[in-house]
Amino acid sequence: MLYDVQYIGNSRGIFCVALVAVTKPVTSLRVQLVKEWLMTTELPESHADLLERPLFAHLATIRPDGSPQSSVMWFDWDGRRVRFSHTSTRQKYRNLLADGRVSFHVQDPENAYRTLEVRGRVESMDPDLDATFYRSLQQRYGSNVPVLDADVRVVIVVEPTNFVAVFGGLTKVETDALTALLEQLDEGV
Repeated sequence: MLYDVQYIGNSRGIFCVALVAVTKPVTSLRVQLVKEWLMTTELPESHADLLERPLFAHLATIRPDGSPQSSVMWFDWDGRRVRFSHTSTRQKYRNLLADGRVSFHVQDPENAYRTLEVRGRVESMDPDLDATFYRSLQQRYGSNVPVLDADVRVVIVVEPTNFVAVFGGLTKVETDALTALLEQLDEGV
């Protein structure tokens, strides 16, 4: 008899699968559709390029009523901290003053199933005199437009606390565990 590994959920961080009898062989490629996560406090080397490249981050903050607010943002990574540019006149800035917890998500444009979530806390929000940092982001992202709000620009520095790296819809730990399970099943056939 042949078996397929079917994803059934995640319970308190435990990746759960079930063996289901099938009538024909199933390739391991189908497991790329499974999407779960496990956190780490260190940036996985496999996903470091997503912070080094000029990709768009979806930065989430917490509104005064407790609901999330998410915005697409430019960012810069120095190997330890993430910096964003914003203004002191917008809701996101007020959100961060009230609660410095953030999460942002970056997606590989060549592989939509390769993503990185970064969770952290705001370390500082300082004035961006003459929009110097904002102009460096313009250069990083290939944009050159007049800065009309330089007097209210701030640099938001985030200290990451957790990283969630996903490839093919699975984290590395899940991929390794599922690969081992599939190899065991192949040996039993």
